[in-house]
Amino acid sequence: MSKYIFAVDDNGHSHHKLAYMVEGQIKTLKVPSIVGDGANPITDTNGIPQDTYKVNDRFFCCNSQIQSPIDLRHEGYQAGDENKALVAHTIIQADLPQAPIILGVTLPWRQAFLKDGKPNSRHTKEVAEHFASTDVINLTTNQPITIVKAKPYSEGLSAFFDWGIDEKGSLEAVDKLQGPVAVVDIGGSTTDIITVLGGSSLNLDHSRSDTKKVGVLDAKEQVASALSRALQAQSGINPDTDGGIPDWMLQEVFSSGKIKVGQGIEIDITEQVDKICGNVASQILSFIKTTLGNPLGYQALVIAGGGAIVFKKYLKTPYPHASFLDEFANARGALKFMLKIDRNNLTAGLQE
Repeated sequence: MSKYIFAVDDNGHSHHKLAYMVEGQIKTLKVPSIVGDGANPITDTNGIPQDTYKVNDRFFCCNSQIQSPIDLRHEGYQAGDENKALVAHTIIQADLPQAPIILGVTLPWRQAFLKDGKPNSRHTKEVAEHFASTDVINLTTNQPITIVKAKPYSEGLSAFFDWGIDEKGSLEAVDKLQGPVAVVDIGGSTTDIITVLGGSSLNLDHSRSDTKKVGVLDAKEQVASALSRALQAQSGINPDTDGGIPDWMLQEVFSSGKIKVGQGIEIDITEQVDKICGNVASQILSFIKTTLGNPLGYQALVIAGGGAIVFKKYLKTPYPHASFLDEFANARGALKFMLKIDRNNLTAGLQE
């Protein structure tokens, strides 16, 4: 039995999705990617900080109800301290057994691979070294979170392994491939398309693989604007001058199209939410068509990520043969690959 916990964090701009192995079972957890300045911490009634972490002498609060979250949509996010605090928070929320962690983290396709097809070794090394340290302190317990080794995995390609490796670790589906498999991974900020060729070895077709900056957060931002206008018109509340739309409210409206304000006012923007999501889905659909061409040229089309759930109703009509995975596909697939293929490399030099 391993003395280490194997876990993968798909550290997106919208949510952190964690997959981890406990007692032979893969479990998953999702936590909102919301983090703010922890200089003014949230505490319990005894004054003990909650959801607050010290990273490289900086303090971050990861409570989803904070008023002023840090904007995470920037190029340095993957190797940033805010992301590291969110990874630590997700691990704590999973209540993992007390043991050193071997961690996988995900990278967007174009951060993991260069345009010439070569791995982006410099960046993946930077990200691995950033996470493999004990400089994160959970201020609730004043204990470090011990990550003994970290390795980045490509988004999209990880979803392919979730599709291709079953729960028992069998690669039968991959071994039987005769034609290419296209994976469309729709995340918070980006959509990755990866084409994997069938055959005796794992080959990637980079001419049919790419990343576009469009995702679930584009729809959420437009829904937030529509909700703000509706609130001003129907309740007199102006969120734009009062700190913006809180995340819990946006999540509710994004899911159901409705929200009740106070005791009586119901805001219903269901039609607007549907139109907004349809428009963003159209951008994604155009990207898929441009990148992949003839859909009949693929043995399988796999659509994964949070957007596979949000935009399924708009994508299943043009692609009725597609396999729609859930939002944990990247984290779960990278974990399967870690345990099936990478385990010996990751534990080399460590005492099992």
